[in-house]
Amino acid sequence: MTLEKFIRLMPKVELHVHLEGSIRLETLLTLAERNDVALPINSIEELQDWYQFSDFAHFIEVYFAICSCLRTQDDFELIAAEFLKHQSEQNIKYSEVIFTPYTHHEHVTFDEQLAAINRARKKAETGLGVRMGLVPDISRQIRPVEESFLVVNWAAQNMDKGIIALGLGGPEVD
Repeated sequence: MTLEKFIRLMPKVELHVHLEGSIRLETLLTLAERNDVALPINSIEELQDWYQFSDFAHFIEVYFAICSCLRTQDDFELIAAEFLKHQSEQNIKYSEVIFTPYTHHEHVTFDEQLAAINRARKKAETGLGVRMGLVPDISRQIRPVEESFLVVNWAAQNMDKGIIALGLGGPEVD
């Protein structure tokens, strides 16, 4: 057996991946169009260039543009399902997936986000044999900082629904 085949067939885990950052480029363009969100790019080729991050600030700019395209429960279910299908294709049996519920709460409530992601998670567990633990994270940029406790309290109340931990993300300096 070749090393390439061995690696392809070997069961794997992925312990740090961002759901919003895993969106397929084609899906991002579809979501932007469907949800009437203007992106600074219009094609797959431009997206590929835009995804070449020059620094953390550029990464955050792209991340928030991506997040602005997620407006419905269906959007969350779609990106979770596509992510899990891709994990299955790589024989990644378990993933710990970070997502930032606060970023989306104006359009989709925390509970709606979780329900949509869990629909995809449960289908993938049965249909594809892949599992996913969820890590909602809190951005250091939330102001007032007390708003962060909305995520903390919500996550604590939903530990029986796939949430395995709480994360902290964003720039470490102002």
